[in-house]
Amino acid sequence: MQRSDWVAATAMFAVACFSIFIIRDIVPDKVTSKLPYWGDIAITAALHVPLAWRRVRPLWVAGWVGPLFALYRYLEVPEPNVSSLAIFLAIFAAGAYSDAPARHLLRGVAVAFSALALLYSIFGQEEFVGFDGLTLAALSLAINAGFFAAAWLLGDAWRRRRIDAAELARRADQLAVEREARARRAVLDERVRIARELHDVVAHHVSVMGVQAAGARRILDSDPERAADALASVEQSSREAVTELHRLVGFLRSEDDETSIEPQPTIEDLDELIARVGEAGLPVEVRRIGKAQELPLAVGLSAYRIVQEALTNVIKHAGSAPTTVIVSYLDNALEIQVVNTRGPSGGTPSGTSGGRGHLGMRERATMVGGDLSAGPNKGGGYRVAARLPTEGIYQDGMTA
Repeated sequence: MQRSDWVAATAMFAVACFSIFIIRDIVPDKVTSKLPYWGDIAITAALHVPLAWRRVRPLWVAGWVGPLFALYRYLEVPEPNVSSLAIFLAIFAAGAYSDAPARHLLRGVAVAFSALALLYSIFGQEEFVGFDGLTLAALSLAINAGFFAAAWLLGDAWRRRRIDAAELARRADQLAVEREARARRAVLDERVRIARELHDVVAHHVSVMGVQAAGARRILDSDPERAADALASVEQSSREAVTELHRLVGFLRSEDDETSIEPQPTIEDLDELIARVGEAGLPVEVRRIGKAQELPLAVGLSAYRIVQEALTNVIKHAGSAPTTVIVSYLDNALEIQVVNTRGPSGGTPSGTSGGRGHLGMRERATMVGGDLSAGPNKGGGYRVAARLPTEGIYQDGMTA
């Protein structure tokens, strides 16, 4: 129950009592009540005080105030105005604050009793004769009909407004939940992206360093000079790995979206990658078909990482098997192939297509709306092929 309801009910009761006092003590000739003074006060309290519960018990209030209002008028309590407001509020509250179907019945009961009281007050008077009396009676009935209709319709309108407000609040809560879910999803997607970058960077450099370190160990005694060159390559690869890790960690730590970081590698940086794996002992031939064109950043990065991961897999699973990288520039797509022509499978052990490397390559192709296939060649070796669309791709990698 709201405090304002108590205040309003108390104020109405006080004003009604003051009206009774004025009529009884100042113009006693106007009094026609069938009750003594204290009876008028008692029934006035019984009519107005229950209005304090009109929001929490609207049907109960309507069922009580309606019949009591009819009795109030029958007893001719000298208070015509505040009591009319009381029946108005009771009918209004039953429609505004209750969703039960019974609200129609109880409002109808309240209106019916009020109409009976009105008819009694009009037709029960002996002076109701002639055309003037009939005209006044019709006018009074019309005014009261509008009064009760307004209470009924306003109650329904307020109820619809209350339901709409509740629905808006529910939708706002739902949107807040969905917004939070999208935020969590964005964080998860960003973590997956960073994890993918870390995997590609670390796996490639560590694989290259492992091959170079193994070669240096084998020739350390027989050819110290070549071993020193191999160890220098290990050192260079480790520095590059640390540099890329610093770049990624620096990006994670930055709070400003506009923070400047080193540019990501693209397919245009392929020659440096080939040179690095060549130093690790993997002979790679690069073929470019078509005219080179400017690519969306996401496509260039995805192509570079796919080639990088494919070459890393060759180093891990096929040793020094001769490998060919084919880059084809088409009108609306970029096609890349990484093929090693001899030796065991260059994909994963036993020629399977599982593993984090293949998953990462497929994710990168899918991210820009492309597709990727990988599997053993008929004549031996392994082949990775990807087709990446270059049209309808935003810079962040999302398809248009």
